[in-house]
Amino acid sequence: MMSARSWSCKAPETISEAGGEPVMTRVGHSFIKANMREMQALFAGEFSGHFYFDMKRHGAHAYFENPMLVIIKLMELLASTPQSLAEEAAPLFKYAHSGEINFEVKRDKQEVINEVKDYFSEATINEMDGVRIDHGRFWLLVRASNTEPVVRLIVEATDTETMNQIIEEVRQIITR
Repeated sequence: MMSARSWSCKAPETISEAGGEPVMTRVGHSFIKANMREMQALFAGEFSGHFYFDMKRHGAHAYFENPMLVIIKLMELLASTPQSLAEEAAPLFKYAHSGEINFEVKRDKQEVINEVKDYFSEATINEMDGVRIDHGRFWLLVRASNTEPVVRLIVEATDTETMNQIIEEVRQIITR
């Protein structure tokens, strides 16, 4: 099972609890499908809501995105439990999550991202797709838009206060 680099900390926890192996990949269907083939993964997903399946048929693996299959699986889950969708999903919202925040920048986008990276230099840094910074009580992802003069930020923290503090610290760096 695979998880894109911008997913919540709850995603790898849930994948591990279900007996899967969480793996971070670059965002984008071509990267995800290639990694699924390489690792023979059964399922993958992205923060954007795209979900991919391995549907083995006649000995061949077919990796594809199928929104209808997601809906069917969700309906099967709901039919098998007396709980509502909100009750089933509640454990997944363990962390404070900012969603994607866009900052329009006039400076070089990579320079801005490097400044954020330098500010958090003591943290664990992953540059697979943008810059993901893991720092104990929070993680953040900062990346440049490929099509706009925009730097995108996602922050997740153990609590809302920490999340808001990190957003403000990064906002000050980006908007200098």
